[in-house]
Amino acid sequence: MSRVMMVSSDCHVMARSEDYRPYIESKHSGLFDDWVKLLPSYESGLPAFFHEDSLSTHNEHSSVQSGGEDGYWDFDRRIRELEADGVVAEVIFPNPGVPFGAFPLCGSQPEPELTLAGTRAYNRWLADRVSVNPGRHAGIALITIDDIDRTVAEIEWARQAGLRGVLLPVHMGSHPLYNDERYEPLWSACAAFEMPVHTHAFPSCNPVSGPGGPSITTHESLFHTQRPFWCMMLAGVFHRHEDLRFVVTEAGVEWIPPLLAALNVAWTGEPSQEFTKHVRLKPQVGGATPSEIWNRQCWAGASFMPRAETDMRHEIGIERVMWGSDYPHVEGTWPHTRQFLSDAFVGLPEAEVRRMVGENAVECYGFDRSVLGPIAERVGPDATRFATPQ
Repeated sequence: MSRVMMVSSDCHVMARSEDYRPYIESKHSGLFDDWVKLLPSYESGLPAFFHEDSLSTHNEHSSVQSGGEDGYWDFDRRIRELEADGVVAEVIFPNPGVPFGAFPLCGSQPEPELTLAGTRAYNRWLADRVSVNPGRHAGIALITIDDIDRTVAEIEWARQAGLRGVLLPVHMGSHPLYNDERYEPLWSACAAFEMPVHTHAFPSCNPVSGPGGPSITTHESLFHTQRPFWCMMLAGVFHRHEDLRFVVTEAGVEWIPPLLAALNVAWTGEPSQEFTKHVRLKPQVGGATPSEIWNRQCWAGASFMPRAETDMRHEIGIERVMWGSDYPHVEGTWPHTRQFLSDAFVGLPEAEVRRMVGENAVECYGFDRSVLGPIAERVGPDATRFATPQ
């Protein structure tokens, strides 16, 4: 029986507040105590984001009721839940609740010194957790952009500590966008240390109040998630750093083909609409087109893909798509992953399915197949059943 190696490109962790205490510098201990007292529970905010039926479907499942969400911080339980889903390895992003609000779901961040302290505490906690199961977790480090030299030092530390990528802040404050030259050392470090650069939907929200606020906030989150990509592309970042890898996660994929088409127009300076004939579109960079850059250096962490997105796989690029379960989020596939996979991938060519649900992530993050192969043969779904109606 041939098994499929499944790697989730999008999972999440959330330490309990007291779990961070050993990682907080003593000079910040008093402020940490104050922060803990004011910290709202993660669960208290869920009804504002999800429909009641979605919450009940998730919460009433036996895997959730038996404590499956403890995998947020309990990595032994985490591995059990992943394997029950058929997943052999994962890419890990944070949840809100990082000390001092250094990783907000939306809104502003604390002052730079506390932001750095919070990100360092999270990174060190995460590095200790992923070391428990070597080769199974690609932890994504938080970084700050206030002092680029300190940012580069943190990236080097994270790579040496076993983390496998960085998450770009999209709340820029007074700092320029990612087309600016001040970020060149950041790109150089990420390329040199083989740390893919990520954006992720929803942490990039700018909250909107009033009628339709939640919907507006969610919609605009996609803009802020995508923005670093075109800033870096049109500024020539990928041309100067051909080893730099870029991943946009949990933001859907339907926007990618039209965006690349528009960027290709800008690249050549050939306007697609009448009024743009008078606008200076062409960037001052030559070389590979945005589509060529995408196919060389970029991926989509396509969380909980519906069939409409798998049907776009050739437009996006079979080797550019990475499925993700979003464990253990309400909107993710866990604990119903096998049904989601059947709905999204039934009847597709086996080689293409293997690419999207695992092989692309193995290549992007450098997972060791010799480690994951035996695990896949033990817990992975059967290849024949995977691509045929159940």
